[in-house]
Amino acid sequence: MKSATTQQGFSLSSLFVLITACAALVAGFTPLVRRAFQGDIDGLALSLAMVSGFLVGGLIGGIVGMLQIRSWLAAPLGAAAGALVGVASGLIALMPPDALGASAMAMLIGSGLVVAVALLHRRING
Repeated sequence: MKSATTQQGFSLSSLFVLITACAALVAGFTPLVRRAFQGDIDGLALSLAMVSGFLVGGLIGGIVGMLQIRSWLAAPLGAAAGALVGVASGLIALMPPDALGASAMAMLIGSGLVVAVALLHRRING
């Protein structure tokens, strides 16, 4: 017989951690998106930066995953994580120098918020 207290899905505090992380990323990339909509950044350069970051990051992540953890799932997970980081680094490479400070500060504050919300999540859920 199943217990009535079985929990399925994610808790509300887990959702808050995810939303805080997304908000930190959005705040960091806002200057780049604003300049792209103003026409200061070429669409081809944006696409090339994202694709090259995806490929190089995925390759490096796959190699590191394969070398660090000897599991069949480690290389694909490493490649996926590396591809995401590679796309983000490709976007940051296109960031104009005058917008880097504001973007870095937004991501730093957002990262602090993510840690704070994650600590609250851990305290609430044990």
